[in-house]
Amino acid sequence: MPPILNTALERLGLGDKERLILLALLQSGPMLVANVARVAKLNRTTTYGVLKELAEKGLASSAKHGQVLRYQSIAPELLPSYIERHSKELEESKKEVERVIPQIKLLRLKGKILPKIQFFEGEEGVMAVYDDHLEQESYEMLGFADPEKIIRFLPAQYYEQYRKIKEKRGVTTRGILADSPSAKNFEVAYKNISKEIAPEFRILPREQFPFPGEITIYGKDKVSIINLQQENPSALIIEDASYHQMMRIIFELVWKGLPPISFR
Repeated sequence: MPPILNTALERLGLGDKERLILLALLQSGPMLVANVARVAKLNRTTTYGVLKELAEKGLASSAKHGQVLRYQSIAPELLPSYIERHSKELEESKKEVERVIPQIKLLRLKGKILPKIQFFEGEEGVMAVYDDHLEQESYEMLGFADPEKIIRFLPAQYYEQYRKIKEKRGVTTRGILADSPSAKNFEVAYKNISKEIAPEFRILPREQFPFPGEITIYGKDKVSIINLQQENPSALIIEDASYHQMMRIIFELVWKGLPPISFR
């Protein structure tokens, strides 16, 4: 990025990642989130979040073509007026912030820590959540899911890669699945997995518990809730130790009430 432009954007409050992603968009036409992530050398979850922030700031926009979401930057010729306009707004904001500093200090003294919640939309957004499952190593993944909806949503190549990365990183799995042919044939997907991290599954009647997607308890303190409706897939990531613990307790209560099954 040219130094002058980089300095101007930095003064507007754009961080390193925002500037990297904006540069990637400025140099190209509409791009998929995965392509932006590759050019900016960031993971897809981070890229998706930064793109949403740039869109909120008016520096990027998104458009859906069929089921595919693409992002593009503000037109380069509009950048000078954007910078000038927002520089004035920043000066006004500075004065307003100075007036509320006493209230901010009071809030900090209360010491309240709220959960971090991220919302994702569209196929690319949901794929970013699946990517996030693989960011940490050596943990036990727990989940409620309908395998047929997962297999229908995920590309076969990605599903195989996801399984292999889990194995490589030592992620063990226990899952509570909606009863279906896909659930009963999971031995095909996991037949070559090492015995040490072979997954365990238990089955719930699909008629009574029709999962519209999946809930995954993963990492040290994360829970993802994924809606796999074909028309408008979406997902949440909740990053909070208390939510993580509560969901583990719910999982264990259900798990203990179901008979074990073996796919091996």
